Amino acid sequence: MKIQQLDHNRILISLCDEDMELFCLDFDALSLSDEHSGSILRDILSQAAAATNTDLSNKHVLIEAIKHDKGCLLLLTLTVKKHRRIYRVKQSTDVLTFVLKDAERLLGCIQALLPLSSRITSSSVYLSDDHYYLTVYSQGAVKSCFTNTAMEYSTRRIEGNVIVSYLMEHGRTLSSDHALQEIGCSLNSSYTLPQ
Repeated sequence: MKIQQLDHNRILISLCDEDMELFCLDFDALSLSDEHSGSILRDILSQAAAATNTDLSNKHVLIEAIKHDKGCLLLLTLTVKKHRRIYRVKQSTDVLTFVLKDAERLLGCIQALLPLSSRITSSSVYLSDDHYYLTVYSQGAVKSCFTNTAMEYSTRRIEGNVIVSYLMEHGRTLSSDHALQEIGCSLNSSYTLPQ
């Protein structure tokens, strides 16, 4: 674990994969509301404050967790506090958009992804420039399993919100919010929509 003070109100903590294993932390479950990871994060916060001689009393602490290929970074931002100390961990939602060249590939992709549909938060289908776009919102851990399955049908994968904003403005929305489940229910009569 490396602790670096960037300026008077920001501290950067670098946790490598070994540190994550040592602390038994999983990036996707990183939250102050989780008993185990919350306790570890508070301990790391105390160590960082001691290492940088930073007084945390009368300060709000914003904790931003950023995953990278060799572990994760924790950016602590301190602001003056009025009454109580607040800790927050930002949860990232991954947005994946798959480009499919025809309706047959779109329906095949949806049918293949249907068993995984309970693990996503939202999905939409757009039509733009004679291509179909399947947008899937998921929490980080599901990303790789969706990608592997969807790439069998799609020509390209695009990450981030920029393409979604473009499609919402310039494309035609065919199905929104729960497109995967709604279209999948029509394709597979044995599948029922979750309540």
